[in-house]
Amino acid sequence: MSGAVSDAGDASDAAREAGAAERDAKASPGDDYQDPAPSAFEPHVASGPPLAWLAALSAFAAMAINQVLLPAFSDPANRTALLRLARWGDFATNLATVAGLIALSFGLVAFIRHSTAVSLRQRLLLASFSGMFVPAIAVATLFERQRTTAQIVLFAIGAAHVLGFIVNASAARSSEQRVAKAVAVMAATLSALTLVAQALHESTRVTLGSWQLMAYRAISGTGEIFHLLLLLGLSLLVLPPRQSARDRLSRAAAFFLLPVVLGSLYAAERHLPSDYTLLLYHAQRVNLFIDSFPRLYSIPLGLALSAVLAAGISDNSARRQGGAALFLLVSSAHAPHAPGRLLTLALAMVLIARTVLAPPSAQPATARERAGNGGDQT
Repeated sequence: MSGAVSDAGDASDAAREAGAAERDAKASPGDDYQDPAPSAFEPHVASGPPLAWLAALSAFAAMAINQVLLPAFSDPANRTALLRLARWGDFATNLATVAGLIALSFGLVAFIRHSTAVSLRQRLLLASFSGMFVPAIAVATLFERQRTTAQIVLFAIGAAHVLGFIVNASAARSSEQRVAKAVAVMAATLSALTLVAQALHESTRVTLGSWQLMAYRAISGTGEIFHLLLLLGLSLLVLPPRQSARDRLSRAAAFFLLPVVLGSLYAAERHLPSDYTLLLYHAQRVNLFIDSFPRLYSIPLGLALSAVLAAGISDNSARRQGGAALFLLVSSAHAPHAPGRLLTLALAMVLIARTVLAPPSAQPATARERAGNGGDQT
């Protein structure tokens, strides 16, 4: 009996020594062992920054008024109504600018201060471009037009796309989900292609060559395709699943809005055959299929707006943040040049990267979501 007890004690001592040796090996200075603790970065990007949805709503209102309604009803007989509508458009633009500047500043802080997904060199570059981009956009949008020079606008265009590329390329490297990673890759590629296309466009003003025009058209067309793919991919990412009663309500609202949007765009194309393509270009700045098959753009726009509604109704904070990013992306259009739309595009790219780094399906279920799941099972 005593021999059995002594053998058990020796075995436990050996197990303790083996465990201590394993811990010492993992804690040795030359080893690359890391504690598999969850990342502390996700809580900082799990929900949208302040005023993000206000910026998205006002940016969409500004786009609808300034790029669609005012050109569509530009009849001199309606001068009083047009002046009133123009004042509302200016108000929406200014509101989108102020809310967008605040949301962008808070959204970038998470990447500069708390990010483990962005390297130190990229964080310094991101801080430098942010420190120059935000004041330049503020001057270009909030002050008189006499202070806005071509150099400020060109710098804002370049800085917006550089910011979008840095945050989304870092998000693509850190994301583990396929859909989220694909969305980040498309957003980073879109930023890079738009930046190169803009550089080629500016070079044609100095020396006009046939190869420059061909390269510009090819890169710009490829960027437009990535813009449409990004609308589809982000719509898929933020669309809530059928888990709780609220999620099912949001999906039902989205599926109700989709035929309404598609039918409205089809009716506009039928009743405005000569002006539809021009209004579509003003609203979305697309031209690859606008002459041959403009109805093609109705599909990604309809799906995007439907997904925005579903994400806005959802009680998942990451989906709501992604919905605001999708709404801003639609409102900003493809490769904008106006300072206000550049600001909302930069905010959209930052929100896309934040959504990718804290994807909706990776979030823990809230108490409301758990209650909804429990009610479904019963």
